[in-house]
Order: sequence, then C-alpha cells, then structure tokens
Amino acid sequence: MKKLKLKKEIMKEVTLTQRINYTTFNLGYATVDDVVKIIREGNILMNDYEYGQYTLKQAIEKIRSLGTKAEKQEWKARLLPAVAYNGVFSEVERHHLVQYSDVTAMDFDDIPNNEEMCHLWRRLVVTPCVCCVFVTPGGKGLKALVLHDNTAPAMHSDLYDQLLRKFNVASKDESCKDLARRNYLSYDPDIWTNPNPVPFHYVPTVNATPTRQTNISTGKNLSGKS
Repeated sequence: MKKLKLKKEIMKEVTLTQRINYTTFNLGYATVDDVVKIIREGNILMNDYEYGQYTLKQAIEKIRSLGTKAEKQEWKARLLPAVAYNGVFSEVERHHLVQYSDVTAMDFDDIPNNEEMCHLWRRLVVTPCVCCVFVTPGGKGLKALVLHDNTAPAMHSDLYDQLLRKFNVASKDESCKDLARRNYLSYDPDIWTNPNPVPFHYVPTVNATPTRQTNISTGKNLSGKS
C-alpha cells in the first residue's frame, strides 16, 4: 500500500501527553503527519512500572486481546499516550490553548460487526474533509481526523455540533466537542490518509453561544520539557 502524506498545509501542531490524564507536565508537540507515522508504525517506546519497556503496537495488541470494555479502558489509561488534536496547549485545558489546530477528531465507537465498520470506513474515505481514518485502540471503532477552516477556538463546540450532524452516525461520541479533548494513540498499519483534503467550511450557527475563552497567553516553555 502506498503511504500517502497529508498536504503540507496541514502542519499545525497538536499536543501529546504521556498518559490520558497527564495534562500538565512533560507535554510534547507534533504535526498531524508525525502522529499518522506513529499510528502506522507503532514502534514508539514507553515504560510501565511492572512490565518495563514496550512499544505502542504491543500495548494495542494487549488491549485488543482483553475480553471486556472495562478491562480495555483500564489498560488504555495505564499504557497509552494521548493526543489533543485541537491544538497546542501549555496545559491541556481549554484556557491554556496556545495555538488552535485546523484538525479535529471524531470517534465512531462500538461498531457491532466488521461489515458495518467497513461500510462506515467507505463513507468516511470519500468525504473530502476527512484527513485520515484508522481503527481505535479497542479495535471496535474508527477515528476520523477532519480538516476545517474555523479559526475561532470559542466556536469549537458549534463547529463540532455541525460535524456531528454532517456525519449522522449513531455511534458518534459527542464528548469529543471539548476543546481540550484527549484521544488515545492507536496502532493501525493500514491507516488511510487523504492526500488532498478539502476543509469543512464552518459558518457559525445563528444564535450559537461562544465558549468562554481566556486570552491565548502562557509563560510556559513549549519544548516538551516540564
């Protein structure tokens, strides 16, 4: 399979956290292309206090082998790094946004069977604003990264409501509209990427209420070090 890169215009950085709840220290920053490469290759190294060193691929394989959703959630929180796709944060909380991204993530979870997953995948890959599609860590859902032209972080919730209506899928996860939403990193060697995505054109909904947003200002070092 040819490994396509996203258009160079989609180069705004996103925020990486060592674990889903590590929102303050040791943050990292990467482009969407960097994240796609991590998901495709699965070879980044991490450490666990009991099991020692392991790769992202090994962590995902363990999680997908577990029997219950509760077990998968427990091990995802323990083993997996996370990404805040909505921008660069000095601390992963909406008031600490430094740069807003033109990409957001949509989850399509708890797909009941492979046939329905394939049907949804086919729908997503022909949608012009979809940048990439990959299997979620638990193996029962898809995640789509969507390119958009909204430039106002305070209107992110309204943007996301519009995307939910556009895709109109029963398994959509509405909690993704949080500006500081983190998403577990996954492993999918067959991740699909769109070489020429067209941004979803955002027009504010009449009477939409902006989310209160403090001024984008921080005094923190964005080198990835605490």
